[in-house]
Amino acid sequence: MGSTATTMTAHAAEVGALDLFDLQLLNERWGRDSLPYPFMLTRPARFEFLDEVAGYAAQLPDRLRSGDLTNFARCLNALRHADVTVTGHVQYVPADTPSIRVLAFRTGQSGYLLEQRADADVVDVYTVSPFELAAAVATAMRLESPGCHPLVVNAEHTPSRPAVVDDDDVVVRHGMTAERGVKTSISQLSAYAQVQSNWRPGREWGIDSRKDSLVWVRIKDDGDYLGAPDRSSGIPLTANLLRERIDGLIAADVEWLRQSRE
Repeated sequence: MGSTATTMTAHAAEVGALDLFDLQLLNERWGRDSLPYPFMLTRPARFEFLDEVAGYAAQLPDRLRSGDLTNFARCLNALRHADVTVTGHVQYVPADTPSIRVLAFRTGQSGYLLEQRADADVVDVYTVSPFELAAAVATAMRLESPGCHPLVVNAEHTPSRPAVVDDDDVVVRHGMTAERGVKTSISQLSAYAQVQSNWRPGREWGIDSRKDSLVWVRIKDDGDYLGAPDRSSGIPLTANLLRERIDGLIAADVEWLRQSRE
C-alpha cells in the first residue's frame, strides 16, 4: 500500500487496490450511475472506442469468478446489496490538493471501507467491522486539530425570516437571537467536507439532498469545526465527535431498516 493510503484502525485489514474503471463498469452492469459517490475518474480515458470498452467489460464476470478480481468479489457483492453506506468527501481550498474521497458500507456482518488514491484512479479496499464504519470514515477524513474558538459564526449565512402568527387577539413573533461567536467567512476556509449515511447505495452520483448530512470546515490558522445543521455556525471538531455524529446518522438508518422489515 502506497503512502497515499489512510492509516487505519487496528480492526481494519487491507484487501487490495481496485481499479476505478473496473468499478465503474461493474456499477453500470448493476444499473447504477457510473461510479459510487464520491469517487470520480481523474485520468484520461483508457480506451478510444466504445467497442473496446465493451470487449473489456465483457471480461469482468470471469475476472470476478476466477481471475484477478476474485479477492474483491465479496466486497463488490456487499456494495451491491449494502444495508447502509457512508460517504465522505473533503475538498481542499485551493483545489490543487487532491480531495479525500471515501465510501464505507455494511451488509449483515460484513463491513468495508474504500478510499480513492490521490495519485491514481484506484481505490484501496479494507475490511472493517460493520460496527466501526463511523470510526473508519472519521479516521479517513484526516482531521488536523479542533478549532480554537468555542463557537464560530458564518458571516455569509442568511437567517430565515421570523415566523409570525396573527390570530385576532394573539400575535406571536419568534425573533432571531444573534449567535455569539467569532465571525468567519468563506475566504478563510482551507477545506470543507461532507459526510452522509444512507440506507441504500444511491442510484445517482452525489449527496442525497433529502437526507441529513454532516458538514465540517477547516479555517486557516485556526482548526476544524463541525457545522450546525443550517450551516450558520460551527463548534470545534475532534475525531471522536465526528465519529459520534456519524454513528448517529448510521443509527437512524439502521432503525429505519428495522422498522421497514417488521
